[in-house]
Amino acid sequence: MNRATLRILTALAVLTLAACGPENPSDNNGDNNPTVDAGDGDGGGGGDPDGGEDPDGGDTDGGGPIDPPGPSIEVVSCETLPAAPAGALCGVEAGSADTLVIKADILSGNKVYEGGTVVIDRTSENGEVTYVGCTPPATAGATVLTCADAVLSPGLLNAHDHITFNNNGAPRDHGDERFDHRHDWRTGKRGHNRISSGGGDSKTESVLYSELRHIFAGTTSIAGSGSGPGLARNLDRSTSTGGLSEADVDYSTFPLGDTSGTLRTGDCDYRGGDDADSLNSAIFLPHIAEGIDPEANNEFRCLSGAGEFDLIAENTSVIHGIGLTANDIALMAQRGSKLVWSPRSNIDLYGQTADVLTYRRQGVTIAMGTDWLLSGSANMLRELACADYLNTNHYDDAFSDYELWRMATIDASVALGIDSRIGDIAVGKVADLALFAKDGESAHGAIVRGGVETVGLVLRGGQPLYGAGALIEALVPAADLTKCEEIDICGNAQRACIELDVDKNIAALRAEVSGTPYDLAPCGVPADEPSCVPFRLDEYEDGVTATDGDGDGIADAADICPTIFNPNTPLSNNAQPDFDSDGDGDSCDLCATEAGVSQCAGFDPNDRDGDGLANDADNCPGISNADQADGDGDGIGDLCDGCPIDDNSDGTCDITIYDIKQDRIAVGQTVKLSGVVVSASGSDGIFLQVPATSPDFTSVDFSGVFVFGRGNENLPAAGDVIDIVAKVSTFSDQVQLQDIATIDVTSSGDRPAPVTETVANLLNGGSRGVALEGVLVRVDDVTVSSIDNLADNGEFELTGGLFVDNALTPIEGVQVGDTYQAIVGGLSFRFGENRIEPGAPNDLITGPASLDAFAMPQVTVEEGTTQSVTVNLTGFALTDREITLAYSSAAISGPASVTVPQGQGSVAFDVTGVTAGETAQTITATLGADTATTSVSVYNDTIPTRAVSALSPSSANASVGATTNLVATLNAPAPAGFVLEVTVTGAAATAPATVTAMTGALEVMIPVTGASMGQVTVQVGATGQAGAPSSTVDVSTLPDECLSISQYVEGASNDKVIEVRNCGSAAVDMGAAGLCRFTNDNATCTYVSLGNAGDMLATGDVVVLCNGSSAAGIKALCDKESGTINHNGNDSYALLLDDGDGGYDPASPGGDTVLDAFGTAGSADDFAKDITYTRCNDTPFDGVGDFTAFLAANYVSAGQGDITDLGSATKTACP
Repeated sequence: MNRATLRILTALAVLTLAACGPENPSDNNGDNNPTVDAGDGDGGGGGDPDGGEDPDGGDTDGGGPIDPPGPSIEVVSCETLPAAPAGALCGVEAGSADTLVIKADILSGNKVYEGGTVVIDRTSENGEVTYVGCTPPATAGATVLTCADAVLSPGLLNAHDHITFNNNGAPRDHGDERFDHRHDWRTGKRGHNRISSGGGDSKTESVLYSELRHIFAGTTSIAGSGSGPGLARNLDRSTSTGGLSEADVDYSTFPLGDTSGTLRTGDCDYRGGDDADSLNSAIFLPHIAEGIDPEANNEFRCLSGAGEFDLIAENTSVIHGIGLTANDIALMAQRGSKLVWSPRSNIDLYGQTADVLTYRRQGVTIAMGTDWLLSGSANMLRELACADYLNTNHYDDAFSDYELWRMATIDASVALGIDSRIGDIAVGKVADLALFAKDGESAHGAIVRGGVETVGLVLRGGQPLYGAGALIEALVPAADLTKCEEIDICGNAQRACIELDVDKNIAALRAEVSGTPYDLAPCGVPADEPSCVPFRLDEYEDGVTATDGDGDGIADAADICPTIFNPNTPLSNNAQPDFDSDGDGDSCDLCATEAGVSQCAGFDPNDRDGDGLANDADNCPGISNADQADGDGDGIGDLCDGCPIDDNSDGTCDITIYDIKQDRIAVGQTVKLSGVVVSASGSDGIFLQVPATSPDFTSVDFSGVFVFGRGNENLPAAGDVIDIVAKVSTFSDQVQLQDIATIDVTSSGDRPAPVTETVANLLNGGSRGVALEGVLVRVDDVTVSSIDNLADNGEFELTGGLFVDNALTPIEGVQVGDTYQAIVGGLSFRFGENRIEPGAPNDLITGPASLDAFAMPQVTVEEGTTQSVTVNLTGFALTDREITLAYSSAAISGPASVTVPQGQGSVAFDVTGVTAGETAQTITATLGADTATTSVSVYNDTIPTRAVSALSPSSANASVGATTNLVATLNAPAPAGFVLEVTVTGAAATAPATVTAMTGALEVMIPVTGASMGQVTVQVGATGQAGAPSSTVDVSTLPDECLSISQYVEGASNDKVIEVRNCGSAAVDMGAAGLCRFTNDNATCTYVSLGNAGDMLATGDVVVLCNGSSAAGIKALCDKESGTINHNGNDSYALLLDDGDGGYDPASPGGDTVLDAFGTAGSADDFAKDITYTRCNDTPFDGVGDFTAFLAANYVSAGQGDITDLGSATKTACP
């Protein structure tokens, strides 16, 4: 045995780092630097020119502070290995399948064993390393691979990918365009072009096919938000870790719930997101601060203590982390958080990437990930090539090859919380390994500057997945070799044991991919690979030049960090970042948070924003503001004030719509608008405008806003003038109001006249599209060009590209080619397009509006007084329309004519009651050939003689002991002390003999109580009234076994609830009781049991079923959680006694007994969307025998998510 000699080379050790790639990665390719060849950005130029390890890995060229050398790496010379046979990577000594010995240059921790040995026990699924070093134990009969010109590394770990999006063709080319935030390219925000991902494909075969590209490049584990059983370990999917139970990664793409593109500064009003439960996982892996602007930084601020949840912890590994200040990075270091770095995708999309040198100096562990194919790297070797290029050309060789290699191995395993099992070659660790040809490179450089053509073998748990044909043939039993197909990779004869691992070969996986996949094994620089050369138009376009040595667009003479890329950024007010203002740019500063020191003392938690003011004395403790500017004097610094123009210390900001629409008010701020007029109203909410008569009115531009009010009862009508308190919010990038606190209607009248514009001007990007968002608009002479989205999304498209949406009112019967003389509605922006939202069906105008009808067919007016009467058109007047009026006698009087103004659909006028009479008078309205009439009764205390004109309903149901109400309608308002006489014929029910009406009432409630089974007739009239109207009431006895759906809740997100009540006279065994949910109009349903045999529900008691992901307040009231409780407003339920098959078969002999039903079988109508229904009448049963039409009269409705009576046997009575 040769005596091992030890030699030590100094190199910077990986202290800590992290970064990541875009959420919906973009499609840029090509090198935008005219003076640097694309190859310069793609690797091949890093490291020492002689191929040796970089001796110090630090700054050597001056121009700024010099990083001290880090911990050493040890190179241990073991033995000189014999050369492999000609044309082969390794010599093979066949032997036992249980033990594998590999001799090569071994990368183990900070050691390089030249000619070292690794021994692997292959007797289990996850075979482990049993020895690493120079003097292995006896391994007689083992299979031995001797690889003199190869290096054995831990398998690479890809710490961040979006693997379900990687089969959508080549990377996307976006030319010279660069972005400031991921939402710019994801949603086309702020005037940017949107980059389409093409959609994800989570099918198992598609994910496995994407994993092949990584396997072929030496990667064995991925955190990629997707998984397939086999091939690479999916560390963020517990079912696909390949048996590593320690892997526990909570991957989060939108930790602030900003999927619609929310951009915030100074506040944390994002829509939902992750909570403290995320930190219960071993690793929380969120996308944070993917961008270079204050909006990106605000994400970190809100997730590190300024928002509801502080999620920056020791087990947090931040993906991307681009938009962070030096102080933010110091906070991560203090808490032990990690970074996942995706340099290629960052450079491609934003022209720059995370300040990894500051991360490293602060001591943050840095891992590396590819992000995704559309803007990132095809595999981890190409990501390392990008990092190597940046290091060589823009970072002054600050990192050694060893450090870069660690980012893809050891430090990646730390960032993913799995370093106890994989990520290094050490005794007891799982043998996830990759063998690379050295090709003249140093040990670590062979991986940093390697390619798919240099990958010789990939093992997962000691079992071969891929490699050189001769090596696979030595490791796989002959009987299984047919499942290791032969493939040519860059001229090398390789084998891939895909079928052996997942029972499908490569062709079978490819056949299941719906998209157009990229090359599995691109040789050299892949076609269309996004450039890694930093570039931003008009900022730094020329790369490295003689006068700009780091390529950041700032001449060396003026550069506060001349040797390391440190460009101007929006986060630093478009200056070079220099957090401590010491004249050394952050990327060059040995301590970027403290001036004049060479080593940071650490983050000061008492001055989080670093502005020199203690948090308690700082009027804006989360954002640096040394000047403490507070324009409205409310004690909240302007930079933190959601309402900097009004003292909102009471929580409410009194402002105008102009302030909201011109971004003077922060999202999340509660505001009060006064004297605004409703321009359109419907099921989804209301549009508001500043009236032209208001002292606040300056222009119609920016004078309108939408208020989301779905689920709110009694929203004001068009023309109402209101005061409203609500919260500023965004939805799909539209600034709007939501969470209505109060609405006070101060007066009513006409809605504003619509602004007439062309389709082109109202489009997103049109000249008036932004200014008129929220305003009532009108387009004339338009044609329907598409109804493709009408059925699913309730919208159709006009020629020219403008959409018309049914968010406020139903739109039916529209066909392509239909023409409209005009369409009127509020202008909204949703999902990237502007759209008109009509407030009523007659806002879609096919021709001149004609006379429709009076708003009330009958009117009562007291003698000597006036009453307002409204007459309606069939649509809105395109020009002023005059209506003539005629009165049947002098008993009433009013104007001879009225005019409906242009843009209005009705007009009100006063009618005067001149003389009271027994008979009603008539007003006749005439417009052209059309006429309409209304009846007018003039009354006083004695005339007309009071009588009951109607009793409803004509037939009703009651149960024994229960009360139902009949309604008596009078012919004129009741005078004081007016008494109704009630006569009940039959003994099955009782009612009071007389009921006294309230003074002035037109309707009187008549209570009828069931006494015994049978039918009665109830007659109600005034004293002595002949022929008074009557109704029949059927009385039944509740069965012993009676269950009813007593409450239905359709709240936001997963807040879904069904409550079942025992409405019978005896306890019910719930073992056979169940609910079956019918989705949309499906004929089959999903069943959930209500209990186990012996679970008794007492008379009057309830059982509550909720979705397992409901809010905590709901789950606290829930008796049983089930994913079946997941209705969406158009689903129906059957409540049944199951015959034992867990299905729904009431028609079968001996089949299920349906006790109740909610909804209508076979219907997909949104009859119960965003609403709460509470049962107020247990009879009649909706579903006796089977479904019948939904009877809303049996329920009391409340707003979305209302759980006031949930879990209570006491319910609100029916009206």
